[in-house]
Amino acid sequence: MFSRSFDVDSTIHSFKKYFTFARCHQPTGSLLLVWPALWALWIAAAGRPSLTLIVVFVLGAFVMHAFASVVDDIADRQLDQYVERTKYRVLPMKQMDLAQAFKLLFFLGCFAFLLVLFLNAFTFLLACVALLLAISYPFSKRYTYWPQLFLGVTTAWSVPMAFAAQLNALPLKTWGVFLIAVAWGVVYDTTYAMMDLSDDQNFGIKSVAVLFRSHTPLFIFVMQLLVIMGMIFLGFALHFSYAYFIFLPLVFFAFLYQQWLMLKKQAYWKAYKNNAWLGALIFCAFLSGYLFV
Repeated sequence: MFSRSFDVDSTIHSFKKYFTFARCHQPTGSLLLVWPALWALWIAAAGRPSLTLIVVFVLGAFVMHAFASVVDDIADRQLDQYVERTKYRVLPMKQMDLAQAFKLLFFLGCFAFLLVLFLNAFTFLLACVALLLAISYPFSKRYTYWPQLFLGVTTAWSVPMAFAAQLNALPLKTWGVFLIAVAWGVVYDTTYAMMDLSDDQNFGIKSVAVLFRSHTPLFIFVMQLLVIMGMIFLGFALHFSYAYFIFLPLVFFAFLYQQWLMLKKQAYWKAYKNNAWLGALIFCAFLSGYLFV
């Protein structure tokens, strides 16, 4: 009985360890991947997307966020132990060895591959590009001050994938949604980078926050305006209903709220997490554009 109880406890402990390592306990990052995919599916299908595609892309967003998080932790395992925000993660705390990390990475990669099998060949090719982007992103901050732009492209890549899955083509509107998603990705990842500014400067890690320093909130505001401008242009180009345009001031005020949080300096994490709600707000805008025609 004691041995059996010990095995159960050990299994639960191992599950929690892998669960935490893959950031499954922090759904914000996954939601930031979910929303652009849903934006794209709704627009590609003119408000009537396939239920199968919705399920595949939502699951895929969670799996790929976990996959990218593990890749990032493996790549940064030597640095994370010196950074205040990351020093208590699984690898720096030596709660898991590198072999176990790669086993988890392999499992997540296989899960993602199974999901892609539900999609067409064109989407499969785009998924291969997404995989390369996810693997290479952690190394971008070693060579350029623009890893946030690289991440924006990586997280927005679900947009052309969604259009390809729904239409087996990439019409011009694909790239309008894609650019909005890229600008939004730069917004939230630059906000995230502000939390590590002092540590990044000390260890030579590059980021937009390190590049602009005290002017970073202004840069973020410019990118927020680009999101709004992109949404205005897209709304007119796709002849969305009046209801869509009612949401635009709400998106703008949500961005202003994030700016207010950043003025408090210690609220960067809260401003970052707020983007999960903002992504939902943008989705509601696209949804209403087709509901009230």
